[in-house]
Amino acid sequence: MSLLFQVHNNRAIPNTETVLIEPFKTIWERDTSKDKALALKELSICEFMASEKASNPFRGYAPDDKLPAILKQIPMEPDWELDLKCKLAIKVINDLQKEASSSFSYLKTARRAAEELKNFFLTFDMNERNERNGAPIFKPKDITTALKDTDDIVTNMMKLEKKVHEEIIEVVRTRGGNIISEFMK
Repeated sequence: MSLLFQVHNNRAIPNTETVLIEPFKTIWERDTSKDKALALKELSICEFMASEKASNPFRGYAPDDKLPAILKQIPMEPDWELDLKCKLAIKVINDLQKEASSSFSYLKTARRAAEELKNFFLTFDMNERNERNGAPIFKPKDITTALKDTDDIVTNMMKLEKKVHEEIIEVVRTRGGNIISEFMK
């Protein structure tokens, strides 16, 4: 299930609530074409950039890798850029999810920390030495222990992602179990 869209006759169309809320409304209305192809693409990109739903194939991408990966699947004109309205749309989606999930901000923080740890593993130098005494900065045991802890980090991250997804889904269910729009609270 999508935050911004519903599927009707095998075609993704925005939920009614989507085109009533800024900046989604402006993104929709500025596309004056009959088929609204550009607006659908831009709204899709915004959703893929921000959605924490398990159905989002791009949710686990690193921030710097996400937009290029999305643009491989949703080709845009060469001069197209993520403009201020699209950036604001991404922020609105993030804010809606944050309100829907008390764990959302923890997930964002954990992802950032995991990315920094990954970058550390990619860039550290085992030959680096302390300038004062010539001792190695990194001991092999410290590195191997950190690598072993990576499994726990990944497992805990997956649990947290599942919790966030469940919290977001719960917000869109009514007491009768019917799905309603994420924008309706």
